[in-house]
Amino acid sequence: MAQTDTRPTVLLVDDTLDQLDMYEMALEARYRVLRASRGREAFAVARHQQPDVIVLDVMMPDVNGVTLCQQLKATLSTAGIPVLLLTAHSSPLIEAHGLEVGAATVLKKPCTPDKLMLAIDEALREHSPGSHGGDH
Repeated sequence: MAQTDTRPTVLLVDDTLDQLDMYEMALEARYRVLRASRGREAFAVARHQQPDVIVLDVMMPDVNGVTLCQQLKATLSTAGIPVLLLTAHSSPLIEAHGLEVGAATVLKKPCTPDKLMLAIDEALREHSPGSHGGDH
């Protein structure tokens, strides 16, 4: 008889397959991992699978991560899912714009799997039912 997987679901989105593989291997012991390598694919997966957290690369060939975050936040079925942006650029403008469109946090690449897991856990805590965001 199949067991229900109660681990949180994380959608990893990166057009660099090596990055996807590395993060998936690091995360799969703690989370159920979904993958997408393009923005449009990620949007469809997010709408249909309803992950608990989305980890989104900023620089992608079809839709950049900031724009995709904005689309996710503007869509009723995905608006409540925390989005973590990953960027290789150290521009404060990208970070500010990412937070402005609704990202929970912006992480710099290279981002260690440990640092990513901490950020995912924090996003899950802050967005869990019954939590009150900034009311600590």
